[in-house]
Amino acid sequence: MRREIEEILRTYADFRATKPFKGPHRISQLFLELGNQISELAFIKENENLIVKSSYGKGNWAAVPWLAVMDTRETSSTQDGTYIVFLFRENGEGCSVKIGQGVTKLRKSIGAKGAIRELERKSALIRKKYNSSEFSHFDQTIDSGVSASTQLAQLYEQSTIFSKYYPLEELPDDDQLTEVLRQLLQIYAMYIADRKEFLEDNDLVNDDLEERIWAVGAGENGSEWSTFLEKGRIAIGWQRLGDLSRYSSQHDILEALRTEENKNPTNDALACYQFSREISVGDIVVAKIGRKKILGMGRVVSGYEWDGSEEGYPNTLGVKWLRSDPTEFPGSGTTTKTLTEITPYTSFVSLVKGYLDLNTENLDEHSETQINEYSIDSIIADGCFLTSSEIKIYLDRLRVKKNIILQGPPGTGKTWLAKRLAYALIGEKSYAKVKTVQFHSNISYEDFVRGYRPSSNGTLALIDGPFMEAVEDASNTSQPFVVVIEEINRGQPAQIFGEMLTLLEADKRNAEEAMQLTYKREGSERVFIPPNLYVIGTMNIADRSLALVDLALRRRFAFLDLEPKLNNAWREFLRDRWGFSADFISRIEAKITDLNEEISNDSRLGPQFCIGHSYVTPPDEVEIRDADSWFRQVAETEIAPLLMEYWFDDYEKAKKLAEQLVHGL
Repeated sequence: MRREIEEILRTYADFRATKPFKGPHRISQLFLELGNQISELAFIKENENLIVKSSYGKGNWAAVPWLAVMDTRETSSTQDGTYIVFLFRENGEGCSVKIGQGVTKLRKSIGAKGAIRELERKSALIRKKYNSSEFSHFDQTIDSGVSASTQLAQLYEQSTIFSKYYPLEELPDDDQLTEVLRQLLQIYAMYIADRKEFLEDNDLVNDDLEERIWAVGAGENGSEWSTFLEKGRIAIGWQRLGDLSRYSSQHDILEALRTEENKNPTNDALACYQFSREISVGDIVVAKIGRKKILGMGRVVSGYEWDGSEEGYPNTLGVKWLRSDPTEFPGSGTTTKTLTEITPYTSFVSLVKGYLDLNTENLDEHSETQINEYSIDSIIADGCFLTSSEIKIYLDRLRVKKNIILQGPPGTGKTWLAKRLAYALIGEKSYAKVKTVQFHSNISYEDFVRGYRPSSNGTLALIDGPFMEAVEDASNTSQPFVVVIEEINRGQPAQIFGEMLTLLEADKRNAEEAMQLTYKREGSERVFIPPNLYVIGTMNIADRSLALVDLALRRRFAFLDLEPKLNNAWREFLRDRWGFSADFISRIEAKITDLNEEISNDSRLGPQFCIGHSYVTPPDEVEIRDADSWFRQVAETEIAPLLMEYWFDDYEKAKKLAEQLVHGL
């Protein structure tokens, strides 16, 4: 164990700074080996309830990698419950091993301040119960070097129960590490047996607790918003009903609401019932006007109360308002009802969590709040064989022109690069800000921009397509948003874009150039494409079934050519990422180069039909044990069928070229 811990501490910071996260590497092997060794310890192996898990990141390197031992009766995630965990300092100076508590779900359910109090309470009780002389050598705080760089440092500090820190140069031997683990597991086992003692009767922590999110109208045109802020509450009307808690069911409220003018006020009855019975402490409320405008957001801190002194809005909930700066719902917004639960709607939930900075559930528990930063260097690290200066030109053209098309032969990584250019433009790997669409022969304006579609109630509803959704999303912020259109020439772009084709132009990205859409939501609606919305298309120039691109579309896009890149960057990638020998790389390079020369020199084909480097670059997800066998499979099942299509009228030539690819393997 000592050897693996030491190597992680000595190498992790360098790997994080210089190496791509994906693919097989030494860090993954070290965590696997360390986890296997701990799993094989007798006192862990004999307990069928114990599992060993580790993490050094999710998609990107974590600031603080960890390895944990968990009792599945308590938890199987570092986001909640109590467990034993190794924490490796970000700078490699040392390692802590501790009994600690997960903070993410707790913070999410009762807020940071409530979570700190609960963690501190529980930690103190556990220490008091098991603080014998045998365990007196353990610290009762986390090493400050582990937590100092994390956003949730105070939470992690309070989550620590018993801890031991080892500087890199003072790491104990395997026997000492085993003994420390045995003692921590002894405490952990006693806690598991007694854990019900440490729960309060009104304990908010349970596996099923998830907050719900509610959109609530703030009075006519937001008339009650200032009162909500001043008094720390949210409120609804229906004063004539009196105290809503005296109604035993939604049906009773419905009966009380019926009038001659409104014989079936089901929406009003549902709003009153949900407001008084279903909204819970810890839920998030969004104060709004109409469909789109958001005034602020907060968390419910006290339950339903009837306040008869409040004229017009007597039904109240206590709210701690977390933000009060306006924003908007994406797309066409929510309903105009007084109260709507928006938890089921992914785009709304993403907006709320981003607005309140609540995106902690996807982070490693012991990592700092991570923005997956992305740059030109990230594109190259992911396996791009263009130079940084070439990529910079592509990004510069995208920033200025707003719309670009990547065109090239098959296998040149057009879609792969399009998405990464989008991430680099945005500055982070944000899937929420990149929308991908595939054009095909059946896609229409109604699919892409806006059109009428059947709704769940059997009528036709006006629905925004992915492009209009992107326009709405980008209009609500100054941050870049990108639409990636795969195979843009497989559809009829001029027909699919409609009037949006005019609005795509860089100098028409302003309100003065706004136009009415074919399908309007309201009589005066005018739309323009915001300047922070970018479009990246891809185009396979070898597909003979496709027509030439409309000249009107060409004028609005910059066209950038991608070519097969069997260059030094490609060679180094195969050598460093996959461990391929120089001889093997040289052989497949020669074969593909010869084949591409044959294709280029054919008057019926030409350079646009060449075989791209993607064919001979393995994806990260595969495992390759035999390089020759892998290349043979690619040649026979991917490249050979393409050659048969190229020379459909000369079978012998296609067969000969395919055989040359695998000759000598």
